[in-house]
Amino acid sequence: MKELIGKVFRILQTAVQRGASDVPFNVAANVKRLVDAGGQVTLAEVKATQDAIKTAAAFSVYADEEKEELRTLLAEAQSMEKNVSTQPALEVAATLQAREDTDDENDLRFSVRLLKSGITVDGHYDFSAEAVRQSVGLFEGVQCFADHAPEGNVPSVRDLVGWFVAPHVVDLDSGVVAVDATLHVLKASEFSKMLREVAECKAFNTVGLSINGTGTHTMTQGANGGQVRRVDKFTAMSSCDLVTKPNAGGAILELRAAIYTAASRLTSVPTPAKNITSTVTAPPAAPDGNAAVLSELEELRNGLQQDRLSSQIDKLIASSNLPTPALKMVESRVRTAETIQAAKDILNDAVSIWAVAIEDGARKKTTDVTVTAQPTRKILALQGMIAGMPIDEVQPYSSLRQAYSELSGLNVSAMSPQEYARSLIRGAWGFDSSVSSRITASIDETDWPYALGQALLREVVRQYQLPKFNEWRDLVGPNISNLNDMRETTRIRTGYFDVLPTVAKGGTYQPLAEPSEEVITYTPTKRGGTADFTWEDALNDDLGRLKEIPGKLALSAKVTLWYYVLNEIAKATPTSMTYDDVAWFHADHSNLGSTALTVAGITAVRKAIMTQTVLSASTINIGATPKYLWIPPSLEGTARKILMSDLDPDIADYAAANPWKDAFEIRIIPFWDAIDDNAWAMTADPAMVPVIEVGFLGGKETPDLATEAENSGSNFSADKVTYRIRQVFGLKPLDHRGVYKQVPA
Repeated sequence: MKELIGKVFRILQTAVQRGASDVPFNVAANVKRLVDAGGQVTLAEVKATQDAIKTAAAFSVYADEEKEELRTLLAEAQSMEKNVSTQPALEVAATLQAREDTDDENDLRFSVRLLKSGITVDGHYDFSAEAVRQSVGLFEGVQCFADHAPEGNVPSVRDLVGWFVAPHVVDLDSGVVAVDATLHVLKASEFSKMLREVAECKAFNTVGLSINGTGTHTMTQGANGGQVRRVDKFTAMSSCDLVTKPNAGGAILELRAAIYTAASRLTSVPTPAKNITSTVTAPPAAPDGNAAVLSELEELRNGLQQDRLSSQIDKLIASSNLPTPALKMVESRVRTAETIQAAKDILNDAVSIWAVAIEDGARKKTTDVTVTAQPTRKILALQGMIAGMPIDEVQPYSSLRQAYSELSGLNVSAMSPQEYARSLIRGAWGFDSSVSSRITASIDETDWPYALGQALLREVVRQYQLPKFNEWRDLVGPNISNLNDMRETTRIRTGYFDVLPTVAKGGTYQPLAEPSEEVITYTPTKRGGTADFTWEDALNDDLGRLKEIPGKLALSAKVTLWYYVLNEIAKATPTSMTYDDVAWFHADHSNLGSTALTVAGITAVRKAIMTQTVLSASTINIGATPKYLWIPPSLEGTARKILMSDLDPDIADYAAANPWKDAFEIRIIPFWDAIDDNAWAMTADPAMVPVIEVGFLGGKETPDLATEAENSGSNFSADKVTYRIRQVFGLKPLDHRGVYKQVPA
């Protein structure tokens, strides 16, 4: 077994060196450490090794003879299943340690199912079998919390239940694939008592598990006709948490035996154990293959100073220079190493492999870096750096170099300026906010492209939502719709019954005339553009250039929507209405005149809008009054005189009162002067009478942000990363009855 694992570990290292991603070397390395220490290998670990070999065989980095070696290794691993001793499942397996406080503590481990392929319970996601199969390496060392943290928050250490080890793929019936693992429950966790009671009562269906990670998906048609997100790949797992109603097949399967092998304990210089006065029952007899291990375990128990060692291990991990994704792969092995030196060796091995996997040996092989903030706070710190101010009270990074060093995990100070600029630019490729999405409610991703993309996107959204260029909402009001696709959208407006006719004494009630309908159609349009961050910008640590990108992109997207909505009022040739092929503003609609902006002109417009009749009912007026006065900048002075004067400014010597003082709100359309500096219009409250509808694809008003894929486009040929902003919306006037436009000759 030792020779087999050594070969697997070596060939997986080769994959890392040749640029393969998602290499599950941690699985083989975990078993290798166990074998090197003389520990007992279980069936689960053999199966995990088989899964690692199968995953490696799918990489395209191997030569033909290496692929043949992988097939041989897989056959050898499969033949070993029958020779591996497995530990029986026990209801409760207790281990006793002679500690300074003489506490007796029980170890608690569960066999669990983390997720399985297929449609989730809520019908929102469809996990592909391949995505589930490839996700197995993401779960090694992943933490388990009591329920998901609220969106945008970091889980509290008080809610930590434990962590997962030995994840492996299980093929179920009908092509369903699952990932199972072992949940190691923290003894100090306040949830340990609850889980022990669950185990004693065998009430495993009272709690379940729910994943918390990120992945890529495509929208597909579900069995019930609705839209389903088909997850094609999981990119990260931040936790898998205890919940009462799991959504993706997460479950506790059984309580596992808590038998510790020699390779699963931390040791220090032995000190005499304190006397144990209470009667201790020996653990159950182990299978023959474990007798020697249990004997050695008994000797180790009497010499462990667990609290001190745990503290040393925590400090060692905290001072590690490994980024979070790499640290997750090895943390469980570090915590179960035999000695502090063994833990250091594991971390140094991981540092070496990580350095090869990044580029040019940029990572320094040390463990002298202070622990940084949690990932979510890192993204906020990066956003704050771009925004030039703290976001959510998180102190911003002071420079691009500091941000890149902490988020990528690279030792930037060891790089030349050219290497740093090249690495930063190349590392920013491949972000797409419309594809890379959270599978559940929390983010724990710290790789540079994701962090930079998220920070820029958050800043684009923040600036997009600032209270400027929002006048379009005064024309749209509540008439904002969710568009499912890019096809033509149809809106049908049904008219009203007219005034009820008189019914004579003893007469018969007559059927009312059926209201007619008005059909409005429009098609969404994709709009967007790009902005570049160049190699020279990175070389100069040009933070100002990076700050410009989200601000200018957000402004461009915001102004685009604002312009297209307001231009429906300002443009010289009004939009033709679908229901009658007549221009929105037209004499046939009784909403177009040629009077200048005066008190008398406003009086005429108010009367015209109030006396418009509703659809299908010629004797029923809409009764709405104008709320907004729309003007070009040239008419602002005239408009404010009418709005603010107590007396009529159009009458000589101001001999009459102004009837429209404070009767409306002024809205200025800056670009209207270039079209017609004398035209003006009034509109009713869109909540009372529909004016214009705007539809957003997927209901998403804020724009999407993305970069080009690796080795394509500008980043390959011009040493720059190109950010693309995209916004998809459509709009159309809904009704001519609540608007009136005056175009003086």
